[in-house]
Amino acid sequence: MSAEQLGTDKNGIQLTMRQKDLWSYGVGVLGISVITGVIGQISYFYTDKVGMAAGLAGSALLITKIADAFTDLIMGQIVDHTKSKYGKARPWMLWMAIPAFLSVAALLCVPQGLSETGKFIYAIVSNIFATAIVCTAISVPYACLLNYRTRSQVERTGMNIRRTICNYVTGMIFSVAFIPITKALGGTQAAWIKAGLVLAAVAMLGMFICFKVIREEDSSQSAANSSAQSVSFAKGLKLVFTNKYWIIMALAQLVANICYGLTGATNSYYARWIFGDESIVGIMGLIGFLPTLLGFFIVSPLVKKFGSTNVVKWALVLGVIGAVGRSLMPRNFWAVCGFGALSGISTMPFMMVGMVLIANVADFEEWRSGNQIVGLVNSATSFGAKVGSGVGAGLTGWILEWGGYVGTAAVQTESAIRSIFAVSIWLPGILTLILLLLMMAYDMDKKYPNFRKELQERHAQKS
Repeated sequence: MSAEQLGTDKNGIQLTMRQKDLWSYGVGVLGISVITGVIGQISYFYTDKVGMAAGLAGSALLITKIADAFTDLIMGQIVDHTKSKYGKARPWMLWMAIPAFLSVAALLCVPQGLSETGKFIYAIVSNIFATAIVCTAISVPYACLLNYRTRSQVERTGMNIRRTICNYVTGMIFSVAFIPITKALGGTQAAWIKAGLVLAAVAMLGMFICFKVIREEDSSQSAANSSAQSVSFAKGLKLVFTNKYWIIMALAQLVANICYGLTGATNSYYARWIFGDESIVGIMGLIGFLPTLLGFFIVSPLVKKFGSTNVVKWALVLGVIGAVGRSLMPRNFWAVCGFGALSGISTMPFMMVGMVLIANVADFEEWRSGNQIVGLVNSATSFGAKVGSGVGAGLTGWILEWGGYVGTAAVQTESAIRSIFAVSIWLPGILTLILLLLMMAYDMDKKYPNFRKELQERHAQKS
């Protein structure tokens, strides 16, 4: 089927991607999701398999997070200045495939016989290599591929939905199957290494497939690339921090990932202390999974009909309603789960099209200033995600501590119970409302067709 047979999107932009292209982009995320999946389990690995003190393990991860948060902006500048016969973003999927495998190996192959200090230093170095260097060098160019592969918002949405699905499946493997698999293999450090390296090999293969199939083949984009002048890091920072849409999306990613960090860590507390049975956390997770599954099927057609931003905004309205409902009946299991399902489905559109909205910001910046800083603009995705997830995880502990929560207590005080409500319902609800307000200020959908048309005319003149 030729490109002409694929038709155009509602903005008149030629469609060029088939299912093979969309899924090849999706599996590229495995390089990121496997590394982050291992790191999600690494604290337990350090304390129970390597014998590191819990305090040292936590301190090592905190130091890593601080270092990791600020490498994204640097990587964005590197991508913008990359010169390769394969393009600017695509070659990084090839260059970082083997380092992705090696980074997982480095995380798990903690040498036996090291002192506590030695383990602490090794954990810091290996985590910085895996996250601040390798994962950053994958995630920023991977986001940029949305810009360099297609100008169609429909195709960008399709690419990002496949990414979300592959990322979600990987997350489910780590949350549900990884520990039982390592236990079946013996439950030792060696078992973790075996299971981790198999997944790392799959991740490396996914990155190779993404590199092989996804090409930076938008002709107008290529013509503009060849004539674009390099932008210094200082000038690039000035451009993005004066671009209101970049600021909106950077804040939105930050707020959303704080919310994800809170909700991902609090169900166990809620099940044990509010409902009195921690074993029902699995039921709560299953009820939350069902709307997520629904989102995979309905977001794309809704975006085609109503536009990305409108779908995100109306979904966030559902999230606010869900938070209000849970706040009114915080001790009713079915109310908490039912309104929680609304909160769950409210996050899906933003997860699926957030990168698309940021890709549109890069197009807007080129129209606004005449400068292509795709890498620096897309760094908002990973920068906000890393800082937000770290803050979200930290807030859980800080608020529970402030409320007087004691995990070994037979009964929690009323202030501790309120702190569980705060991290599980109240604060996520407030963050959802803030995210809705940010999306209401993001009016790109109205402007996109006009400035896209003008950009095409500029590219045609340069050609």
